Amino acid sequence: MHQDDLRVIWFCGECGTSFVFWSDVEDHKEKEGHLKISKYDLAAYMDMDVDLGMERI
Repeated sequence: MHQDDLRVIWFCGECGTSFVFWSDVEDHKEKEGHLKISKYDLAAYMDMDVDLGMERI
């Protein structure tokens, strides 16, 4: 299990698919060739001191 699993939601900017497991993101990149993956940190939502937003990985 990846350290961000179930803590982060990843979104594919090319097809709109979302993922909760990093291994699924890696599989998607390999199979579909999509590289525009953004992540939304759910932990940031719970901590109001952290800036919310999308981060390109």
